Amino acid sequence: MVPQSRETHGRDGGFPMTEPLSLFRSFRAKILLGYGAALAVTALIFVWSIVNLLTLGRAADSILRENYKSILAAEHMINNIERQDSFCETAGAKEWVETDAASSV
Repeated sequence: MVPQSRETHGRDGGFPMTEPLSLFRSFRAKILLGYGAALAVTALIFVWSIVNLLTLGRAADSILRENYKSILAAEHMINNIERQDSFCETAGAKEWVETDAASSV
């Protein structure tokens, strides 16, 4: 009986070649390859989602910081307007009292 060889000759009859991917001929190897590929894709998606989550967190932090600054600016404007309004009311009341007193004399 002639021993069977896995080697075949190329088209030109030159160098012997082994069967391509003979490792992946078994069912177990195919299953492991499938799980490995799925695991690799899952890991890649996990890393991508973490990077996007960190980027989104920085953007949200920036928006909240700017919003807080605008709220403080609005509070300062309200306080200044109230102060000016109070000053105008006080000055207007004094002016009205002075003109009323001068007209009654």
